[in-house]
Amino acid sequence: MRSVSSILNNRYRLDKLIGEGGFAQVFLATDLELARKVALKVLDDNWVSDKALLTRFRNEARAIAALDHPHILQIYDFGLDNGTPFIVMPYVSGGTLANRMKQERLTFDEIGVYLEQVSSALDYAHQQGIVHRDVKPSNLLIHSNGQLVLMDFGLAKLLANVSLAVQSTLLGTIAYMAPEQCRGYVSAASDIYMLGVILYQMLAGKLPYAGDTVQVAAGHLHLAPDSLGDQLALRPVSPGVVQALDQVILKVLAKSPADRYQTCRALCYAYRKALASEPGKAARYSNSASNPAKGPLSQTLLSGEKRVIPPVTSNHKKILLKPPRLLVTTEPDRGFRATFDLTGEKLTLGRAKDNNICLPLSIVSRYHAVLSQLNGELEESSYKIIHRQSINSLRFKGEKVPEKVLFHGDTIEIGERGYAEYIVKLTYLAPEYSSGP
Repeated sequence: MRSVSSILNNRYRLDKLIGEGGFAQVFLATDLELARKVALKVLDDNWVSDKALLTRFRNEARAIAALDHPHILQIYDFGLDNGTPFIVMPYVSGGTLANRMKQERLTFDEIGVYLEQVSSALDYAHQQGIVHRDVKPSNLLIHSNGQLVLMDFGLAKLLANVSLAVQSTLLGTIAYMAPEQCRGYVSAASDIYMLGVILYQMLAGKLPYAGDTVQVAAGHLHLAPDSLGDQLALRPVSPGVVQALDQVILKVLAKSPADRYQTCRALCYAYRKALASEPGKAARYSNSASNPAKGPLSQTLLSGEKRVIPPVTSNHKKILLKPPRLLVTTEPDRGFRATFDLTGEKLTLGRAKDNNICLPLSIVSRYHAVLSQLNGELEESSYKIIHRQSINSLRFKGEKVPEKVLFHGDTIEIGERGYAEYIVKLTYLAPEYSSGP
């Protein structure tokens, strides 16, 4: 058990205990080397009884550290203190989504923003072959600007092989577990289910299943959640909208993984579509409904800072804040970094100056690739990148790809690692929207 004021590895001073769970303690700490505040998670000694577990923990930390996404909490460092592993992460001052939901009820708009941010993070991780396994509000941290970041990737997997007695400490998260997870099977669909539980909780103000551990597990395994129409918080909402939201919940919380939405992005699309199911009727759901003194605009308190967010309007129009973009960097750093807005049906990419996206880098061919716009059912706008038979292939996750539909956070590489002097990284950033009048 570590205490405040102790120093780990002659570098990290533990300043304050800010979180404690069944398997770890989280401290606000000071990185004495870089003179910055960090969050440091130390695993309980009970979890480190064998060297094999430490090896798995280190390998998993490396895999998570490779994730590069704006809504996934970074890992700064990994270390051992007297044989006990710890992870160093950025310190996020705005609390958790769990705390946020206790402050006041969320508007439809806020729910949509949070849902899309978490969905983007999970879909990106799933594309990298990583399943979170423990998606819950207390693992969603909020920056002072309202942006969410998802933490604790992979920790549940690491701890899955310890003794049954120790595993019992994980039962506090049974409220969010997918049916197959209760039986010991986990996949990306399990993460989507857990996000569905959070969506239900944000809408209804309560979890879909209540009771002791056995009762909650039985609910996940055998029962349908209560209709949102039965929830007092949603009575001011149009019945048609509530019925549409019920269908979204029933699908995302389906007992069989095959019956759920297959991506988090699809869940987001269904949520937005449900809100727009009756455009002629008001579908407002703001804090003012439960507290008239707050007025027509809800005010969100995040780390002492107020952020005004308008409620969703009846026709649920959206305002484009940023178009889709392509972030171009090099590895190792060659001093080139640029972001290009993607605004056209067909964009060429290459070293020649007459390309729409001109990259003056020797590893890039004169006319290297084409980005073709897609307008699929589940996305407002996306692009497919197509290789133009250049010498250096396009690669995604190390594999050559002649073409690839781009999702938020996808990184396409030009140049083969281990052979090329450097590689070019093309990272796709999805469009950003805000609800408008």
